[in-house]
Amino acid sequence: MGRRKWTAGQKMEIVLAGMAPGANISAVCREYGIVQT
Repeated sequence: MGRRKWTAGQKMEIVLAGMAPGANISAVCREYGIVQT
């Protein structure tokens, strides 16, 4: 599998999802298909 190219908008969406009150980082990572680290 190759590397993904994330747009600035997609990156911002992921970061904001992780910063939301009560956000579960593991769940956010699974939702977007990224590695938690």
